[in-house]
This record gives sequence, structure tokens and C-alpha cells, in this order.
Amino acid sequence: MPSGPVLLLLTDAILAALVLVLPFIMGGREAWGHRTLITLSLALGCVWCLHRVCTGGRLMLTSVEPLIIAGLLLVWFQTIPLTPAVLGKLSGEYERLLPSWADTQVSAKGDTAPQSWSTASLLPSETEHALLMLLSYGIIAIVVAQRLSSEDDCHKLLKLVGLSGILMAAFAVIQLATSNDRFFWFYRQPYTGTREILKGAFTNRNHFAQFLALSVGPLIWWMLVGRTQTAEPVVMQRKGLGPAHGNQSRFGNIIDPTMLILLCAIGGVLVAIMLSLSRGGMVAASLACSICLAGLWKSGKVQASLALIMVALGVIAIGGLMVFGQE
Repeated sequence: MPSGPVLLLLTDAILAALVLVLPFIMGGREAWGHRTLITLSLALGCVWCLHRVCTGGRLMLTSVEPLIIAGLLLVWFQTIPLTPAVLGKLSGEYERLLPSWADTQVSAKGDTAPQSWSTASLLPSETEHALLMLLSYGIIAIVVAQRLSSEDDCHKLLKLVGLSGILMAAFAVIQLATSNDRFFWFYRQPYTGTREILKGAFTNRNHFAQFLALSVGPLIWWMLVGRTQTAEPVVMQRKGLGPAHGNQSRFGNIIDPTMLILLCAIGGVLVAIMLSLSRGGMVAASLACSICLAGLWKSGKVQASLALIMVALGVIAIGGLMVFGQE
């Protein structure tokens, strides 16, 4: 059996694959994405359980488990056969919505029609599939809640989310610029293409924009927190005078390459959201920016540089629209 550190590294690798790779499998929404999500989540749960056994740790319960169990029971209840009386109490609208509802019910003699409807779900096969999807999300949520044991772990996960948004935005721009109306230049989706607007690996522009909006907050945090860490006063050694705090900043504090790269990345993600022409995505991105900046300002992470950052983001966004999306 692999050792504890190896299993922990494998757990982190699976989590990274879920954040960075899964969105590129058609946004994780079609059959390929569903299979990948279910497979990775089950593997994640098994690896994490083995890690806890090898390290002698116990399973820590959080407040999310009862909600997940309740959701699984609710979905499962919709797939089991029920009597017409129970179905009538659960949803009396079936008879009005489905004209042939009465013909599928048990007759007065107790005979059942061959096509008698017996489940609360109108699409039992899809509901059974949704049960697996919900179980996958529950496993991921429980493992992540237990894996994030320190502030540094949370920082790494936030950076992964931000990096995922950067990769998706860059891929969407490249795909549109070199489009042959096929996703990944080889897959023909029967209902949509890649020539009109930015979609990335998603078949729906709204899903693409809202996915990018998830990365806006982590990216802004990453940039501004990194800026505050490098903007500390410089301690200079002066002969005979002892250490003193200099009042002149180093060049790296004035022009921080990492901050400039992240600033351009955030601007690029915002431009990609606007070029998707998704109104919901634009609203979500605006809310993400406002809430993230307000939280960082309230916590004292950003001060005078906040105004400069906002102006720079605005210039990048407007410039990108003028170059790529005047219409």
C-alpha cells in the first residue's frame, strides 16, 4: 500500500485535475465530462480514505454531510416506484399537465395499465444519473473540507481556481481567432459552433462567462495580497548606524513583474467575459470584483494602490473591447 505522503500527493493531483482539466472536457457538462467527474470523484474518495487509514487519522465530520445526505435521499425518493395515491398527494398537477395521466393509473378493479407511471420523476433515468452527479459533488466537498487544514492550503486552492480561469480565457481567445467552427478544432457540436462569440470549452456562452467569473475574485486576491507582501519597508544596513528603514522603495516594489502579469490576466479574463456577450456573466463578474475588493479593503490588505488597480483594469478592459469587440 502506498505511504501517507504519496496518497496525499495523489489526492492533491486529483483535486488539481478537477479544477484545471475537467472544465476543458466540454465544461464537464456532456457525457465525457460526467464520466470524468464521476470517475475522478470516486477515485478521490478512495485515495483520501486510504490516506486517513495510513496516517491513523479519523474522519472529521462537518456541517455539510447532513445536507448532502438529505439531497441524495430526496433524489433517490424520486426514482422509486410509488402508488397512485402517493403520487397524487405529492403532485396533483400531473393529471392536468399530462392529458393521459388518468389512463396510466390503477383502475377500480386493481388492474394496472402497461405504461403506468410510478415515479415522482418525469425522467427517472436522468434523475438516477443526477444521483451519481450529486454523490460526486458531495465526495469532492467532503474531501476538500478535510484536506484544507491550513491557510496555505486555502491559498493554493484559490490560486488553482484563478489559474483555471486564465487558461480557459486564453483558450477561448485562441480558439475563436483560429476557429474552424469546431470545438478543439476537431469536435463538431450539432447545435452550436465556435465562430460567433467566445465560448471556450463550453457549449453555452453563459456557462463560459459564469465559469470565468468564479476566477475573478481569487485572481484579484492573488494580485493584491502579493503586492502587499512585497511592499514592506526595506531594511538597509548602514555602517556604524545599525539597521534602518529606508524611505526609498526598491525597483521590484515599484514595478512588480508578478503583479503586472496578474493585472493583465485579470483584465484578459474580464475582456473574455464581456466578449462572450453574456449579461449574466457580466453581472456575476461585477459582483465578484466588488465583493472581493470590498473584503480586501476592509481587511486592510489594500490601501492607496486600490484606485490605481481599478483604473488599470478599466483601461485594459476598454482597450480589449476596442481591439476585439467594437460591435
